[in-house]
Amino acid sequence: MRIGKGQESILAGNKKRSMLRFQVSRFMEQFLHFAKIIGLIIVVVLAFNLIIFVHELGHFLAAKWRGLYVDRFYVWFGKPLWKKTIKGVEYGLGSIPAGGFVSLPQMAPMESVEGSIAEKKNLPPISALDKIIVAFAGPLFSFLLAFACAVILWLVGKPADVIPSSVIGAVTKDSPAEKAGLQPGDQILSVNGEIAEGFVGKLNGVVQLIALSEGDKIDFEVIRNGQKQVFTSEFEITETPWWKRKEIRKVGIGPAGQPQVASVMEHSPAAIAGLEKGDLVVSLNGTRPFSS
Repeated sequence: MRIGKGQESILAGNKKRSMLRFQVSRFMEQFLHFAKIIGLIIVVVLAFNLIIFVHELGHFLAAKWRGLYVDRFYVWFGKPLWKKTIKGVEYGLGSIPAGGFVSLPQMAPMESVEGSIAEKKNLPPISALDKIIVAFAGPLFSFLLAFACAVILWLVGKPADVIPSSVIGAVTKDSPAEKAGLQPGDQILSVNGEIAEGFVGKLNGVVQLIALSEGDKIDFEVIRNGQKQVFTSEFEITETPWWKRKEIRKVGIGPAGQPQVASVMEHSPAAIAGLEKGDLVVSLNGTRPFSS
């Protein structure tokens, strides 16, 4: 078949547009990856500073409660970006974002560092009980921070990849699931008689029910073509040494999902056809795909 000049120009234009889209998508992927790394670094630095701040805050509040002299209370180290003296205590913000400190001359074990301040201020010595309370307050506040985070996590919950559908999207070749007769598109109703709610993310999800099952057989009640059927999967768990963690029980199935184009290679048939990154595939040669 001979291609005319008009068709050649159209194909060339499609190639240029697909190449441009590919380059833009690659740039955005790299930019988002870089932004994610920067975000993780910021989160780690903030978390580290929060832990140190709360720890030092414990020492500070205990010292104020027990009547100790507090010289300085700084967030971060280095040359002060801001400082102000309030009721004899110098508060400040350093230039190096690496924690913080509270200066307690009466608690300092090294006189060469802070003992001179106590001598200049003619500060009285403190009791052993005061030292114990002030020293213990830092770890106590660190523990309370961890406990508060645990409570919030317990009440709110942690982010999780919840897949509400229990439809099978893929079956691994020669897996126990394939040998049992399970197929993509089967909707799992129950696992060993326990109702399945979703594929993963809940205690009664398909993955969790398989992992917590016992014995070498698992019964799957599924809906296929509008009819309920039961398939039995047989498998063996490989024995591991006593010092090694056992394998998680699995049968070789994956969740269904709407297939989405992740990327399109330039000059590929997909690019020439006009497919773009992010397109959802609802049909493939007249058949609905259940996974990418």
